[in-house]
Amino acid sequence: MTTTFHPLDRLIALRDRPAPRAGRAPSARRPVLPAQAGRVGSPKRRFAALLVVFGLLFAYLTFKIADLQVISPERYVAQADDQSVRSQAIAAQRGRILDRNGAELALSLPQRTLFTDPRFVTDPVATARALAPIVGVDEATLESRLVADNSFGYLSRLMPDDVADRVAELLADPDAPMEGVYVLEEPKRFLPGGSMARGILGTTDVDNVGVGGLELMFDDVLTGTPGRLELEQGPGGRTIATGHHALTPATPGGDVRLTIDQAIQFEAERVLADQVEEMDAAGGMAVLAVPSTGEVLAMASVLRDGGEGEAYVSGNNAALTTVYEPGSVMKVVTMAGVLEEGLVTPESRIDVPDALQVSNHLFTEYKPHGLGSWPLGEIISNSSNTGTIKLAQMLGEEGLHRWFRDFGLGERTAIGFPNEAAGVVLDLEDWSGTSIGSMPIGQGISVTPVQMLSVYNTIANGGVHVPLHLIDGTTDGAGVVHRRTLEEPRRVISPTTAAAVTTMLAATVADGTGVQAQVPGYPAGGKTGTAIKPYNGGYTGPDGIRHYMGTFVGFVPTTDPALSMIVIIDDPRAGAYTGGAVSAPVFSELAQFALRRLAVPAVAAPATAPDGAAEPVVASASGAKVRATPAGIEPEADADSAAAAVH
Repeated sequence: MTTTFHPLDRLIALRDRPAPRAGRAPSARRPVLPAQAGRVGSPKRRFAALLVVFGLLFAYLTFKIADLQVISPERYVAQADDQSVRSQAIAAQRGRILDRNGAELALSLPQRTLFTDPRFVTDPVATARALAPIVGVDEATLESRLVADNSFGYLSRLMPDDVADRVAELLADPDAPMEGVYVLEEPKRFLPGGSMARGILGTTDVDNVGVGGLELMFDDVLTGTPGRLELEQGPGGRTIATGHHALTPATPGGDVRLTIDQAIQFEAERVLADQVEEMDAAGGMAVLAVPSTGEVLAMASVLRDGGEGEAYVSGNNAALTTVYEPGSVMKVVTMAGVLEEGLVTPESRIDVPDALQVSNHLFTEYKPHGLGSWPLGEIISNSSNTGTIKLAQMLGEEGLHRWFRDFGLGERTAIGFPNEAAGVVLDLEDWSGTSIGSMPIGQGISVTPVQMLSVYNTIANGGVHVPLHLIDGTTDGAGVVHRRTLEEPRRVISPTTAAAVTTMLAATVADGTGVQAQVPGYPAGGKTGTAIKPYNGGYTGPDGIRHYMGTFVGFVPTTDPALSMIVIIDDPRAGAYTGGAVSAPVFSELAQFALRRLAVPAVAAPATAPDGAAEPVVASASGAKVRATPAGIEPEADADSAAAAVH
């Protein structure tokens, strides 16, 4: 059977055929209209966009490479070094302080210091716990340093050797949590003589910087130039053996050589301390020098806490930094002045009363003696107050003031020591009516012990002032020696005047108030002084009584003096208090030691009394020192008057 299709049936069949499934392309493409062409990018446009992107990326990379290698490479190197290179300073060796013979008085030795770089610390709690019992720092403090926001921090500085050894063992333990903890060597200051001369030498701080005394005065000489060590390290803080290493060595500081003699300095402190304790005093000072050169051989200062217990070496160089009213040792200035101006001659005699009214004050003698005509020498050897005041009145206020200044009082010495005092010599317009009476006998005028010694050095040098000095010279880090530049000597009085005063001082020691200063085998000259200590404008202490400063100052031998010395005992309370009783014996003992040390040959037999018998010094039952004379036992006392001090 044959089937036939009508055309209309074919159209109906096409209409009813299912639509094509999704995603299936039609059998025939429809043409793209021109209006639709811009919505779909052409290959050329896409390629151009890609070129622009790659061009910008290439330009950025080119800039970064140029920045890294050409523009600022140092910045990136520094950043890398900051992360991988550890840099530590190498402290310079501080120079030494030496005595006149090259003995070391102060030097620096390496000690180990523990520090941290917190950036490499992995377990701060465990690290602090391990270190605390060894270095003696509490855990909380250590932990705070181990986590600090920096690259360097001290954990324990200048550790004692036993502590440093234990720390080294801990750092060597691979199981110990010591990442970021390191050890470096730092110099620490040592004084081989212990406390000896500590007031002169001064101190340094923990960073080896001078903060007092000669350490401060010569800090620029003693301080060297620090070096630097750079080490490359890995992430764990371990040094990379083949990494970046750079060392800039430190340059050591220079040495300072003093005029001080170590042995004489030690003996001065020892003898002075013994006398301070024996006299139940608050303290004492002693300065020894070579008059002809101005070299200071020793400068000692000792104290007792509250005036009780054992005496110890003071950290304050009181001989230069403190002032005191010196008492009768000042009388030689007036005597030298009247002789130099020709107002009297060495053979002159003047009337010396028991008491002398000056303005509103009556000045008296230590011991009444009635009115008498005294030779000038006895005014010094017997330490007459009224006789000295009458001589000062010949000079007048202006003349006396000028002589104080000519002898260097009221101004700092050439030593230039830190915090050195200038003393107090009042300007003429500030003098009171009694100043012409009090100042010539050493009250109402303040000096340093070194200034007072300089006055006697001028007399010992035949009238020439030779500036005192402590420093012989310095040696720089390269070993070049630099001698200290000294002030030029200057003449103050004539040789004739100096010789006349020297004769008076020799008589004071031979048979005057200074007999206990005699030095066996050497003729000595000097003067005693006993001054009342001032308190708040008066001369009565807070306890309602007077306190004294006993002084002896002189030189030996009297011909071509090789040694000068001042000794001061502060507030002696064991009965004796005068300079002749408490200070002159120290002069005698120290002079014997120093003259032997300096190899000065003996030039004469011990001084004797007029009848040829030696005058021994004995002690009374009360402990006060007395002098045996042909007339019997009498107190050895300075002729200063306590009442003469008030003005």
